[in-house]
Amino acid sequence: MARFPRQVSGYALEHLALEHRFDLARALVGSEGTCAVILSATLRLVTIPAARRLVVPGFTDACAAADAQPGLLALEGLDQTLTGVVTRATIRATIETLPPANTWLSAELGTTADGDEAWPGREDAAVPPDRLGSYLRGFTALLDQHGLSGPVYGHFGEGCLHVRIDFDFTTREGTEQFRALPTDAAKLKAAWDPGNKLNSGMILHPLDAGLRVSPARKSLPLATVLLFHAAGGDFAKATRPCVGVGKSRSGSPRDGAMCPSYRATGDERDSTRGRARTLYEMAQGEAVTGGWRSTEVRDALGLCLSCKGCSSD
Repeated sequence: MARFPRQVSGYALEHLALEHRFDLARALVGSEGTCAVILSATLRLVTIPAARRLVVPGFTDACAAADAQPGLLALEGLDQTLTGVVTRATIRATIETLPPANTWLSAELGTTADGDEAWPGREDAAVPPDRLGSYLRGFTALLDQHGLSGPVYGHFGEGCLHVRIDFDFTTREGTEQFRALPTDAAKLKAAWDPGNKLNSGMILHPLDAGLRVSPARKSLPLATVLLFHAAGGDFAKATRPCVGVGKSRSGSPRDGAMCPSYRATGDERDSTRGRARTLYEMAQGEAVTGGWRSTEVRDALGLCLSCKGCSSD
């Protein structure tokens, strides 16, 4: 039976084998509430090393890095597609210190570059680390077969990958591609929970239900003074890069400029995430129906100081 430590997107069934003494706790880790409801847990903590060092070797591509990582105990992988889109001067200065390569691994001791939209489509896919290279080659071939692409990054040492794929949700063909890739993986969830009682509403059926962007949802025609070159001139598209991770909710000056009005009010509506969401809803014309003159947009932008801290952060 295959052994690998991280199965965030699947079930660690090997821990239920007799030779592992039916370790139910380990089997449930990563199931994200789809197999059982956990009422309490006891954690065993580890001591943090007093000193650490970081080594960052470079490789010709992500597949070569994946082949090398089992012997390096690498923690994270990053390819040149992601570093190539960074524009912030302080971060670019750090990137320039990396060895000449197309992919790097970070070993601790002790969005597509062409401007197209990229979406989470294979987050936390995991395989045994010593098979990561062959898996990545097969997955890359699968993307090529569907005419898709996406930068690869993630926890190479755990055999765990993140891929942001350039699905085109504005067309019927692109939506069908999105449904086709994860369909087989979703079948196992149904075997464990045929009534869809656990984590109800978190996994949608069919998989393309309720998409934020789809050919059936047409954005409002909105006139703007500013040009949105990065989004191909499409204001609605310019509102979509926010994925809601909450980085814009930082209140510490150490984390960058960030929105001064949000720091003063602490109201989600005034955060970069809140404003991006409001403008997205305005562009969709469903929840916010009044366009630029809507009350929701007025309230969200009323405290904007035009400092552009959000764009630099």
